[in-house]
Order: sequence, then C-alpha cells, then structure tokens
Amino acid sequence: MRLVIIRNAKSEALKYIDLAGPDQKIVLMQNAVYDEALRTKGFCLAEDVKARGIAAARTIDYAAIVDEIFSAEKALCI
Repeated sequence: MRLVIIRNAKSEALKYIDLAGPDQKIVLMQNAVYDEALRTKGFCLAEDVKARGIAAARTIDYAAIVDEIFSAEKALCI
C-alpha cells in the first residue's frame, strides 16, 4: 500500500500523482483539509478538521497516521 500525505492541496506535485490509483491511502492535514474534492478521496487529520471548523470529513488521528506510515510500503508527503 502507498500512503500519500497531503499538506498543501495547491502543490504542483499533485499533477504527477494518480490519486485514484489502487492500493493507496490518502491523508490530508494542515490546510489541505479545506479542499473538498480531496476530502472525498481520503481521510483528514481530526485535529486539523476540528481546528478549521469543517463538519463533513472522514477523520483519522495522529496514532493511526503513525500506524499507517509504518505499515505502508511507500509514503509520500506533499
């Protein structure tokens, strides 16, 4: 499984990544949680969602992200 952690939803690097690809998990954090289209594709860090007052999001906490990082074959942070 590939883990894609997105902190910046406006990053040029996102043009080169297939976010719809199989066998991957997407986690949004920091200001990337504002991007509604990306929220439908993955999970958002619960603390960032709460801090920004976003109601509709699937969330994940820090402990779960650490577990995902160590269980992923590849991890990419943008």
